[in-house]
Amino acid sequence: PRRKKWKYGFDKVFNPVNDQADVWEGAEPLVQSAIDGHKVCMFAYGQTSSGKTHTMIGDSVNRGLIPRAVEKLFASKKEIERSFAGNVSVSIKVELLEIYNE
Repeated sequence: PRRKKWKYGFDKVFNPVNDQADVWEGAEPLVQSAIDGHKVCMFAYGQTSSGKTHTMIGDSVNRGLIPRAVEKLFASKKEIERSFAGNVSVSIKVELLEIYNE
């Protein structure tokens, strides 16, 4: 018997001409959604040496999604806690998963 087929939708697909700023512009609303309390998943997919790690981590000049997202998360955490004069504590939980199928 044939296995069940799954259909997936994508909000955005980036091309090699897109830079880190373009990718962040597309991903930043997802980070904001996480700050707003929604569950979010970012998925980098591609063949070997296509730039997934660079997209996610970046380098010292062109930061990737992870450092930009962490910066935004903790800045928002600080802002929220400050706005409640220390009467609120914000907890952040993040998971990172790498899958290799070689």
